[in-house]
Amino acid sequence: MNTKKHNQRKRRRGYKNLFWLVKSTKIGSNLLELYNKKPYKVDYSYSDIAEYYYNKSLWYSCHGVSYPDVKLLDRFSITYDDIVLVELVIDNDNPDMFIQRKGDNLFISNDKVRVIKWFSKIITELKCPSRISPKLFPEITEESGIIGVRIERYNEKEKSI
Repeated sequence: MNTKKHNQRKRRRGYKNLFWLVKSTKIGSNLLELYNKKPYKVDYSYSDIAEYYYNKSLWYSCHGVSYPDVKLLDRFSITYDDIVLVELVIDNDNPDMFIQRKGDNLFISNDKVRVIKWFSKIITELKCPSRISPKLFPEITEESGIIGVRIERYNEKEKSI
């Protein structure tokens, strides 16, 4: 990919905390999937497992996937074919997911804490985290610990006013 076009796309996006929310295509599943880059459907009709998936396809993105809580289905009416653009907003009072920075990496998970005792040191970290771009939340540092975020539908017209 041309570096100039890649950087233009990043500037247009403005390093906003934008993600894409989709419903898992597995038949009978209410699982939601949150992607850091816009996902697309991959055809699995040639595979033996195709019969277990709606339209014989799965969602895929080259950037990681995380799984928010199923309670979000009430807030977002999502079908198997919908892609919903959402924004993550820091909210420790009523969080949907949690974010933690470790070194230069930023991790997201829907499970908050796993405590590990390493000799005399107690380590607190996210349970089953997925890595996201460290550029998204510059205000989150290692010292700030685990921060809660709320998932909201992104409406570009409201943000520009």
